[in-house]
Amino acid sequence: MSEYLIRNPLYLKQVQHRWLAGALVVVFAAGLAAAQGSALPGGLTFTDLTLSPNVWTHGAVERRFVIENPTPQTHTVTLEIPGRIYSGSEGLHSLAETVVVGSGARAEVSLIQPPVGLAGSDTVDIRVRGKPRVEQSTRSPSFESYWNRRTALSVFVSKGLSAEGLKSRLADCAPTAAGPGYRRGHSVRSDSSETFAAEMFTRENLDNFNPFRFEGEGAGWPKNWLAFSAFDGCVIAASDYEKMPAEAREALRAYVAAGGRVTFAGLNEIPDGWAETGDRADRPLSGEAYVESRYGFGVVSATSHGAFDAFPSNTLVRLCHSWYAASFPQLFRNNADSCLTEIPVTANIHVPVNRFLLILLAFTLIAGPGAVVFTGRVNRRIWLLALVPAVSILFSAAILVYALVSEGITPSLRRQSVTLLDQPQRRAVTLGALGVYAPTSLRDGLHFDRGTEVSPVSSVQGGRIASGQDQHFVRGWVTPRLPAFFRLRRSEERVERLLVEEPRDGETEVVNALGAPILRLRLCDRAGRLYETRDLKPGEKRVLAEEGPRAAGAPSAYDGLRSAAASPLPGWGLADLVEKQMLNRLDEPGPGTYVAVLDGCPFLENPLAGSRTKETSRALVAGKY
Repeated sequence: MSEYLIRNPLYLKQVQHRWLAGALVVVFAAGLAAAQGSALPGGLTFTDLTLSPNVWTHGAVERRFVIENPTPQTHTVTLEIPGRIYSGSEGLHSLAETVVVGSGARAEVSLIQPPVGLAGSDTVDIRVRGKPRVEQSTRSPSFESYWNRRTALSVFVSKGLSAEGLKSRLADCAPTAAGPGYRRGHSVRSDSSETFAAEMFTRENLDNFNPFRFEGEGAGWPKNWLAFSAFDGCVIAASDYEKMPAEAREALRAYVAAGGRVTFAGLNEIPDGWAETGDRADRPLSGEAYVESRYGFGVVSATSHGAFDAFPSNTLVRLCHSWYAASFPQLFRNNADSCLTEIPVTANIHVPVNRFLLILLAFTLIAGPGAVVFTGRVNRRIWLLALVPAVSILFSAAILVYALVSEGITPSLRRQSVTLLDQPQRRAVTLGALGVYAPTSLRDGLHFDRGTEVSPVSSVQGGRIASGQDQHFVRGWVTPRLPAFFRLRRSEERVERLLVEEPRDGETEVVNALGAPILRLRLCDRAGRLYETRDLKPGEKRVLAEEGPRAAGAPSAYDGLRSAAASPLPGWGLADLVEKQMLNRLDEPGPGTYVAVLDGCPFLENPLAGSRTKETSRALVAGKY
């Protein structure tokens, strides 16, 4: 399951247009002085606003482009990446979207590229209907499917901070040690996130560290959390945060909840709206102006120091360790056998090998000795010229019919996920895994929401994505008769919840509004009393009897699921986890929380929702009410 990295670096061609200079200038620093418009046929202007790390090893990259039309005509424009395909290349063959740009209007195109290498040049093909095609270079790095011990962190730094200052200070703090060698991600499975971070934090490894300094303002900030997902951490200056649009703040918050790390420089406390229900910020570094809090699967922190030169060494070391810990679970590439074990998408599909062998044996006997003996007895050996092909066609048809009858043509699908649900804030963050098996080619491919990070685990041969209202993985992602696997992440607002009322002391009423049947539920009320029930249908109301007081010092189920984000491939071991939780005791929830096993997966979309499928799904939800 290897993905080959194909690099074809091109210099970005920039053509200045006086009429655009006062209308749109978004400044970046990553080897480029400024994002400037380039002329397109028909009088249109093209601007690349893509925000991407200098090193890309995980997560999605949102390729953002702006098309402006100052002409009196309406134009239809298609953008497609890569601009040119290399023959026989694995990877992504097409990521495209078509927009209509009215007279005097502008259109923003957002192409979400999953962590898959391009099967061609790192360019965008621009086609204005009725005009000659144009090929433009892009500013995004190539996806690196091979992880190297010297592979640098991907850190985002806002305009008010110095990227060089961060690199210099980290180099001063890091110890001198070596960790050489190329390894595929799965080879570091035995490490924990803590030991991995400690091992990677060396001066030698930081030699290649080049933080990405974003100099955009206002509309330059991305509105989709996936634009940040390829970064291991973000450091935001207080002055930049004040100017950040509300949509960008929400995108950054969703990124943290999905497992990211965000630090605010120049703030004494974490900003309002960045704390989970019932959580309090911690000060882990004694005597230092540094505050930290868990948020979803990620961590948000703040320090009163407004420049990296003033950051204490302990603060910098803690931040760098946190960034490495965030990257740890994203570096793994499972093989097909382990995926099938952890996501049994083909559990009910069995290839009838013995029967196929019997059919082949019968064909061999009939088309060989049988045909010779028969034509010899009737003295018509010339019939062999027609008899052998006829028998071959007959047995081929028999094998095809038998395969279709035994296996069918309906694709099989398995979804499984872990979800943290903060009901008062309507925040749901989900880490999931998806397995798809199709006996024949999928009729309409796979459909994912634009807020879902999709990371293919299986190899990609000629993958094509049509971007629009959703992410349409058209073809090349699922090979017939071979299971395909994907890692998924979502961070969003949701209305699903478990309705909880406590009318009398020792009694609690619940209503299942989670969108799927609850197989098992454990709940702890605000007074610390535990309750449990099973088989609660959607919409069903039930009064729970008290089970007993919560054990003092017992681990919280909510915090236990948080730790799943620090393990390799979170969500992949869910099948085993759910079975153990169903047969044994669920982890005890803390006061005002619950943990539930669902017979369904309501927090991950079904990518084959428009087709008939054989589906199994399970979800583990830890919620605060």
